[in-house]
Amino acid sequence: MFDLKDEIMKGEYLFPNTIEEIDEFTGSEFENYLFFFFKTQGYKVRKTNDASDKGIDIIVTYIEEDGEKKLGIQAKRWRQNVNSQEIRNMLDGKDEYNCDYLWLVTTSGVTRDANTTALNNDIIIKDRQFVVSTLNSLKKMSNIKFRQSAVQSKGKAPIAKSEIELTSSEKEIYDRLRRLRANLAKEKKFQLWLVYSNETIIDLIKKKPHTVEDLKTVKGLGQKKIDDFGDQILAITKDIS
Repeated sequence: MFDLKDEIMKGEYLFPNTIEEIDEFTGSEFENYLFFFFKTQGYKVRKTNDASDKGIDIIVTYIEEDGEKKLGIQAKRWRQNVNSQEIRNMLDGKDEYNCDYLWLVTTSGVTRDANTTALNNDIIIKDRQFVVSTLNSLKKMSNIKFRQSAVQSKGKAPIAKSEIELTSSEKEIYDRLRRLRANLAKEKKFQLWLVYSNETIIDLIKKKPHTVEDLKTVKGLGQKKIDDFGDQILAITKDIS
């Protein structure tokens, strides 16, 4: 039986190798995986471990220019899409734990109603593609220990792929948005994924936003990000043909 306290005391955690392994996790094991992932990124992390966690399983604390911020995360190792009630549950947790931001991290996806509820409440959805990207980033790090896979994927380790094939002009936009992300991360001293993800870049290319209102429909862009650097994003996306 996995014991979080025991793993913390030993100072090590054996990460899974594949998304298929994570699919076999219990809900608690998935929370533990995310706990240790954010810990490897250098953040202060804690699990709520409350009998009634009010929709928040993990709290990640980090520093922005205007001070300390708390990111509240609900972890869902689900096969079916997450419903809107699970999203609404997080709103109580935001007040309970004084969170500045909220993420739902799931191994599946969300229903249409859940996506609308998240957008209306500035909650960021991180779906299966994000979970795969965390595995890929761990494999690029040194001093990370992996367990022997009980569930093996075929061929090489899974790589997060774009949901659409990009034209040559779209690839240029993709690269410009990545360069903007790198510059913003350097300027604000953020990790890249705290600015916006590759999934967000793909959604920007698909939706071709030309206004601030358009940006509100893009995955991973909450109101604060739109306020902070929405104009810089629009300066690029307006060139999408």
